[in-house]
Amino acid sequence: MTTHFYQAIGLPGVALAGSIYAGVVVFLGHYLSKPFDALFVLGAVLVYAVCASNNVILLLTGEPLFEMLVL
Repeated sequence: MTTHFYQAIGLPGVALAGSIYAGVVVFLGHYLSKPFDALFVLGAVLVYAVCASNNVILLLTGEPLFEMLVL
């Protein structure tokens, strides 16, 4: 979805995809019991932050973040 939005409208598409992902996480977290909802939301935010950072770097440089860190 992120790459589709990027191709359609550029970098604002990445932010739009992130907003949609965040909405899904908040929606799902709302239905989980305490303390699992907070842990779920925190875990989802951290995973998304890493993936989104990798996507933005990949789109701008053509190389994934993890490949740049290893080499």
